[in-house]
Amino acid sequence: MFTAGQHISICAPDSRVDVFPLLTWSNIVDVLAALGLHTNARRSCKDGHIHLSINSLICAGLHRFHLRIVNDMVNIVGSDPTGMMYGLHCLTQIIRLHAKVVRKSNAQDAALTTPGAHYVILPAIEIADWPDIPQRAVLYSYRKPFCPSASSMRGLVPLLSRLRFSHLLLEIDNEAYGT
Repeated sequence: MFTAGQHISICAPDSRVDVFPLLTWSNIVDVLAALGLHTNARRSCKDGHIHLSINSLICAGLHRFHLRIVNDMVNIVGSDPTGMMYGLHCLTQIIRLHAKVVRKSNAQDAALTTPGAHYVILPAIEIADWPDIPQRAVLYSYRKPFCPSASSMRGLVPLLSRLRFSHLLLEIDNEAYGT
């Protein structure tokens, strides 16, 4: 069981981990904020809660990740930056489905002792995941009379990323634009 207080540190000591796009695309900051938790990202990992790293020896192959949630730490190791992003997507899904927020007044555990604080609790879990096929794509046909709005198209890319698709093939019919 993972337990953390109101401030969550996300640590990425490896310079190959570009933290900003990972945190943006995975929505991890937004999901934690919805639980009332504040996050900060840094390169130092001395006392971090979520550790991100890339190690192709641990996760051999493309787009693989290993996610481990224990005690007061979440560790995500990706084989490459894409695997790291998929690992963060997986963590975001676990938080959305299984996170429990405990207020200090309701806390049964003596370790949860900060007055007025609340904590997030996640189940202990270990996941190793990788794609069965190297390229996962969706063919999206943009034709009359079913031309989607720009906002639905903007929502499609993050959704496909969360579902671990690697490509979006967009087929556009010239007639849809009157040319």
